[in-house]
Amino acid sequence: MNKNENRARYEDLSIKFFQMGQSLIMEGQEKKDFTITNVGNFLVFIAGIMLDEDDVDYMSNMFAMFSAKKLLDEHASTDLDFQKIVDIIKQLKDKE
Repeated sequence: MNKNENRARYEDLSIKFFQMGQSLIMEGQEKKDFTITNVGNFLVFIAGIMLDEDDVDYMSNMFAMFSAKKLLDEHASTDLDFQKIVDIIKQLKDKE
């Protein structure tokens, strides 16, 4: 895809994420299920940053750090050595 095609696709995705987010927010409010409401908020947030590649890269890094922290927190009480943790994080990064 060329830059114009990419931009058009980003705009299309942004609209779809926004619409899905709005629907989930309304559903969550009706059902008083705040997990659904929060996921809707996440999608609206993603719709808002979709058109700025720097914001997308920044948030991708933030999500990766959050995932790594959760991984470390989950395994803090086990006998994982440092190299095993590094290997797991590398595997997660390679999946991106």
